[in-house]
Amino acid sequence: GGPPLHADAVAQPAEPGNGNNWTAAAALAVALPPLPDLQAADITWPAGDPTDGTTIPLAAVGTNAGTGAATAAFTVRFEIDGHLLGRQTVAGGLGVGASTTVFQDWRVQAGTHTVQVKVDESNTVYESIEGNNARIENLPTVASADLVVDAIDWSPPAPTDSDDVTLTVIVRNAGPRTTSRDFAVR
Repeated sequence: GGPPLHADAVAQPAEPGNGNNWTAAAALAVALPPLPDLQAADITWPAGDPTDGTTIPLAAVGTNAGTGAATAAFTVRFEIDGHLLGRQTVAGGLGVGASTTVFQDWRVQAGTHTVQVKVDESNTVYESIEGNNARIENLPTVASADLVVDAIDWSPPAPTDSDDVTLTVIVRNAGPRTTSRDFAVR
């Protein structure tokens, strides 16, 4: 087979009898080599409600659903709310039907957040399908602490102009959750 052939596709006036011109078409079959298809199969995190300020591991599972092995190293990108959190490298590639799990630590922040993983973020591996390398998940909503000042006291109780004064502040968490974050009192 080959591409369509056209003989004298535009009739030339100087040629007597254009009836002998012909056109042929043939199907062209191209066999593609087996190619990998890297996918972000899952994103997980520890069970339970995370606490603001603690660090938890996020796990991304990458799979090769293609017919060929991914022989080159590739990176897995982690994002929180669309911002880069970190990258992990899968150095040995990934065989057909194989999967790998990579981890990235995240310091938990109060609020509602999304985590996105992009397998082969730089497209270094030539794949049969490039559009299925990302996955996004909603993380559990993290309730915040509510730090309030309950009392302020000072010593000595009636300072004079030259006295050193010590302030004592009582801070209480009136919120629904604890926090592991450092905070300052000004």
